Amino acid sequence: MTYAQVFITAALILTACSKKAEGPRFFASEPVQTWEDVPDLSQEDTALRADLKEDFCAQAERLALTTDFYVDLTLLCDDGKPHEMLDRIDRYAGHVGDAPRSIKLDLEHEADGFTRVTYLTAFRVPLDPQAVRKASLPTFMVAASRFPYVHLEGTVLADPKSQDDPDTGPWHLSYRAQVETSARISFSLERRTELRSYPLEDGNPDINLSAEHLIGASHPDFKFYNTTTMTMGHEEGGSTLITITRLSVRHNGFPELAEQIFSDLASAQAMQIQDGLLSEMAAGRKHP
Repeated sequence: MTYAQVFITAALILTACSKKAEGPRFFASEPVQTWEDVPDLSQEDTALRADLKEDFCAQAERLALTTDFYVDLTLLCDDGKPHEMLDRIDRYAGHVGDAPRSIKLDLEHEADGFTRVTYLTAFRVPLDPQAVRKASLPTFMVAASRFPYVHLEGTVLADPKSQDDPDTGPWHLSYRAQVETSARISFSLERRTELRSYPLEDGNPDINLSAEHLIGASHPDFKFYNTTTMTMGHEEGGSTLITITRLSVRHNGFPELAEQIFSDLASAQAMQIQDGLLSEMAAGRKHP
């Protein structure tokens, strides 16, 4: 690593340790942003290994995913080749540093009372993808997060530790968001999901892909809720995590609020994961 990279790594670890605390973590709400709100990224360095981008996109369409997730992968790959957007996301991950923030990619307030929206988050950690894959990611994903108007609680309902390959899942997760509106109307949004990791055909350890989707017969608050996360190694060590979150949620008469809720929660989840990874690294936690 260069001196600057060592300095940044140390700062990130110290930040993560200082933020770690028992109970829910409190966040400030941020305005929903799109790519138009992001400053010029041309001066930001890229970090992703070119060979890994090529390998990932060459194999992405052959992964054992459901059809819905291939929509997300088209943001990263085009006809088996890395999309120019992947370079932009790479630079954005460097831009956000230790404060990941979601970007809204599309939005539709549907006539039947649901809001359909897609968000992107990206950030870097000084851990290789193998260490990221073995970390307690499901636990970080469901960590309690509180904003002035919405509280998120989550639980890992089931994990695959007893299976032959505990690194690939499935993990079953539960989330409950309690919302308090400015009109003093409250409601909750609940979902249960399954999370799995999908290795590439060639077993490349420097690329991970995980996908999360709804499970169970009844989800009145959601038509769908999918997350797709790619972890890829850097030229000089470390990893970038890119998550695409697509959902359709009942907005309960508050469509703009629904848009804000999941923009904030996507940012909070990214920060919880980044800080969780750095805290485990700082503690020297060993994984089986």
